[in-house]
Amino acid sequence: MFFIAICVCLVSPGAFAAEVGSPAWVEEQLRASADFRLPKTIRVRWRRTHYRNMTDEELASAERKTAGKPDSSVRLRVEFERRLIEEGPIIHEFELLYENPSRWRINRSEPATGKFVDTGYSNGQMWQNTDSGANLSEKQTAPPGYEPETRIADFTTVIRRFCLGPFAHSLQFTFQAEAESGDGGAWTGRVYWKNDRIWKLRGVVAGDNLVVQDNRIEDSEGALLALGRYFDYQQDDILGHSVYHRIEYWISDEELGRVWELISVEPLDPKDLDAVLDPPKAGQAEPMRGRIVPMLVDYRGGEPVVRVVDEQGGIEVRKTNESDPRAVSRAAWRIIAWVSALLVLVAMLMIWRSRRPGLGV
Repeated sequence: MFFIAICVCLVSPGAFAAEVGSPAWVEEQLRASADFRLPKTIRVRWRRTHYRNMTDEELASAERKTAGKPDSSVRLRVEFERRLIEEGPIIHEFELLYENPSRWRINRSEPATGKFVDTGYSNGQMWQNTDSGANLSEKQTAPPGYEPETRIADFTTVIRRFCLGPFAHSLQFTFQAEAESGDGGAWTGRVYWKNDRIWKLRGVVAGDNLVVQDNRIEDSEGALLALGRYFDYQQDDILGHSVYHRIEYWISDEELGRVWELISVEPLDPKDLDAVLDPPKAGQAEPMRGRIVPMLVDYRGGEPVVRVVDEQGGIEVRKTNESDPRAVSRAAWRIIAWVSALLVLVAMLMIWRSRRPGLGV
């Protein structure tokens, strides 16, 4: 058995290969996370299941804080949590078709309701299609938070989590790491963060790999802040990594919060992407969904143009007369996003990302 500790202070990685499971190896994994890049021409499918995002105590506290405040951002979390309690787990299925940072499409489906949010990017144009309508913009006219770079970062974070597990988030500050190896390859690690949080990991060293089983984050008094559990660790030649096929996030020691499951990874034929990457058109069926697009908001000209399918199946064109096109753009986008529930998820997950470090979206 060995026990070692090291204090890390933002230095460049050493020239030597660190022993698997050592504090220096833990440091290398955290640093390498920042350099993770998606391989080109891949097709990835995964599933995310929401069970709960708040404990009953946290929900009660959030409801007290939002009482009489209909515009509070916390209310989005409360409404989503109430839906989970009343309707049960909510499942979202994702499919990513990725050729390179300039050509990609990601689909998100909610099988129980038929709702969907699909996003594509090519030739400098960004589009989004939902069950209630679509929008189209150029890179420079995309509403804040929906730029191509933001969406790429979102789905890259998920793939990185499957590949790197608890080491998916790089740490850019001073911390102290400890590691201990026991009989049969059993391994434990601890990272003491500068903000007085303690990161506890447990796993097994097998040859040149460390398979992490759980990742627990506590405050300085031992209260649980985040708990992740990792399963089904196997090599994936297309991603070029060993990957965890199931990741669980627990909101307490007894209550499951969210689960991510990697369904499949395949090579992508660019011709398959060509067939489904054209922007949606009002009144026409979108090739991958096969549903008529009922409305399209086009932001490319600066002043949004809305095309709506009328009762006779024709296209009615409407232009806005607002003096601030950016404000109109945000409002129109918000209507579409609210109907699709995208903003609910994004706002809720961003809040929880900041509150529960290390587990992310």
